Amino acid sequence: MKLENTVLEDILVNLMMGMTLTKICSQPGFPSLSTLYKMMAKDEELNLKISTARTNGSQTKLDNATDMMLDLRTKPNITHQEVTLVNNLVTHARWEASKLIPNYNDKVINEHKGDVQYKIGWENDPILTQKKKLSTHTT
Repeated sequence: MKLENTVLEDILVNLMMGMTLTKICSQPGFPSLSTLYKMMAKDEELNLKISTARTNGSQTKLDNATDMMLDLRTKPNITHQEVTLVNNLVTHARWEASKLIPNYNDKVINEHKGDVQYKIGWENDPILTQKKKLSTHTT
């Protein structure tokens, strides 16, 4: 089974606008989520397009959450529930972006390439050098 270009385009645009794939696939005229996942498993290009659209959608969600946060500053009579909701949305958008967009990932990755060599020895040990100097002065 292959997706029609208009259906694929609608899926990609909706993903880039921040809609979830589950919600998109539950609408009439779209393939079911399991069907789409099967198609993605067989088609590397489709998988890449959907992954890229999801990444762009994550940036859109982050932008929307930031806009909501900034709009809340100028709103009179803010309730605690509104602040909590916006805080949760911003936190989730930031978390999602950290998983999908490398620039937002705060994890430090150290790679060991295996070309490090260690030499263990006591040739230049300052304590041994000092002891040798002392032993030569006492005799």
